[in-house]
Amino acid sequence: MKVKELIAKLEKLEPDLEIYGYTEAESLARPNKPFYVFDIDSVDVQVAETFRDENHSPCITFGESKNSRKLAFLNVTADF
Repeated sequence: MKVKELIAKLEKLEPDLEIYGYTEAESLARPNKPFYVFDIDSVDVQVAETFRDENHSPCITFGESKNSRKLAFLNVTADF
C-alpha cells in the first residue's frame, strides 16, 4: 500500500477515532490467541531493501544497497 492510498482510506473515517492494527498471521497465531492487536506508536521513513528468502518469506534489510529505497513504516507495539 502506498501512503496516498492509506491517507485516502483514513480520510473516510471519523478523525477522532483511535486506530489500531491487527494480524491473523498464521506464523504468529497460537491455539489460545488466533490474532494480535497492535497500537501504532509512530510513523517514520527508513531506507531498506525488501526481498523474499529461500523459503519465500518476506524479509527486509535496513540501510543503503543497490536495491534499497525509502519506505514508510508504521511502528507498532502490543503494549497499549
